[in-house]
Amino acid sequence: MIVLLKDTNKRTIVSAMGPSRFQDDLTLVFLKKVWFEELSEPVSFVADIMDGEEHGRELWFRAMKGEYGPMEIILMDFKDFRKARETGAA
Repeated sequence: MIVLLKDTNKRTIVSAMGPSRFQDDLTLVFLKKVWFEELSEPVSFVADIMDGEEHGRELWFRAMKGEYGPMEIILMDFKDFRKARETGAA
């Protein structure tokens, strides 16, 4: 017997707003608000071009095309931000 499980991670994108990314990183896009059909409230979301979930990749592509408004560029290198977080400075 084959049992098909419902994909609980699948999300249907309704809309998004407030995209930003670090100046030296093109793989991550931070979205201030994302609305999904499956959720009752908007959520903040980090879209990743390498995301294992289709909705993460779709959000990244649409944000990079400007569908969710102009991209804010964070004037800090991502590697510097990670280093600051590791040392507790951020």
